[in-house]
Amino acid sequence: MSRIFDAVDDVIIVAANATIDNLTTQSWCFWMYVIGAGENNFGYVMSKAAGVAGPRLFTNDSGGSNGLGFGFHSSTANRPSRTTDFAMYNLNQWTFVCGTHDGSVTGANIHIYRSLNGTGAMTEVTYSETNNGTVALADNSGSNLFIGDRGDSIRSFNGKLAHYQIFNRVISIKEMEQVRRFPGALTNGLVGFLPFRGQSPEADLSGNNNDGVVTGALVDVDPPGVYPPLAFNNRERAGFPSRTGRYPVHHSSLMADSFALGKAPAAGGVTVPIMDHHYRQMRYR
Repeated sequence: MSRIFDAVDDVIIVAANATIDNLTTQSWCFWMYVIGAGENNFGYVMSKAAGVAGPRLFTNDSGGSNGLGFGFHSSTANRPSRTTDFAMYNLNQWTFVCGTHDGSVTGANIHIYRSLNGTGAMTEVTYSETNNGTVALADNSGSNLFIGDRGDSIRSFNGKLAHYQIFNRVISIKEMEQVRRFPGALTNGLVGFLPFRGQSPEADLSGNNNDGVVTGALVDVDPPGVYPPLAFNNRERAGFPSRTGRYPVHHSSLMADSFALGKAPAAGGVTVPIMDHHYRQMRYR
């Protein structure tokens, strides 16, 4: 599933939590399907804080540019920021995006990667503007995380978002490929994982209780093409949903809500992690 944002007032709010406050090193990964220009030409995928304190990652649709921005202050250059060149994504098409930052005030240490249509390799975008910071990053503890808008409600995203993942470290391109294909599989540094399953609040499957309270943002049944997180049923059998049914895995100690990229599975199977660190093959039925 995914959530669709209306470029007016839809938002998902994650309450302040020490696990996502004042991240020094960080990575943000998500799927997006942009329908059109965001509110006031800037559609915010996320913003940590209502003001200028925390990170923000947004689409820049001014003049139909289809660009992306990642920074820590949107109006001046006193904190690091970076803006991409035009045409970094296509409208009405799923794109997987990851943004990383090492905690420094050097703008060039902000990196944005994407996979157009979610099928090509992760590649770093090109940039039209890079601003270094002149002051240290501000304290954003106590500030909420806004998904699909920013705190003053004037930058609502226009389109769909899915499989939102937050890490407290800079992940590698190889790891980005892993979380693109298998959301929730990478647990090292994972501090937030909202796959957007249709509840409110949307559950954080990282185990850090960073659940998101939904305002608007209707459920959409057109998800990106990924291996969905595992789901347990009440008979302690695990499986994952699909458009043609549930594929069962007959093992009650599977690690919930995650896949491992691991070694290439045999034909017809997907390698999944087991709590005791042994691996099993999951056969399609």
